[in-house]
Order: sequence, then C-alpha cells, then structure tokens
Amino acid sequence: MKFCTWKLYDNETNGWDTECNKRHWMGSHVTPIENGFSVCPYCGNKIKQNTYGYIPHYDHYNREHRLLAEKYGT
Repeated sequence: MKFCTWKLYDNETNGWDTECNKRHWMGSHVTPIENGFSVCPYCGNKIKQNTYGYIPHYDHYNREHRLLAEKYGT
C-alpha cells in the first residue's frame, strides 16, 4: 500500500503540505483524518499524517495558543 504523508504547514491557516507536493487548507482546525480524509485527493494514496506542532482548535487571537505556537515552533 502506498502512502502520502501530510505535514502541518501552518497552525493559523491549518495548512498542510502533502508528500505529492500540494498544499491543502482544512478550513476548520482539525487534522485531515479528523476531517474524514483517508485518501489523498491529489494522488489517491492513503494519507499518513504528521501532526508535529499541531495545536487542536488553534486560535491565533488566544494568548495561550500563541504561547504554545511559539513553544512548538509553529
């Protein structure tokens, strides 16, 4: 089985970079898997997500979230 790894690009926009060289914005602050994606819509391979630095329900106006983002480098 082939995989397409999705890595978090930006917590503020919830943007994800795909292994197949596309960028996808989820809109709501959930991971691709939480949003119902199991297969990459660009290459058709099964999604493997890398959530390093992901902050659930990120809100850039919230001071605590900004501090977490600074701490984890996102």
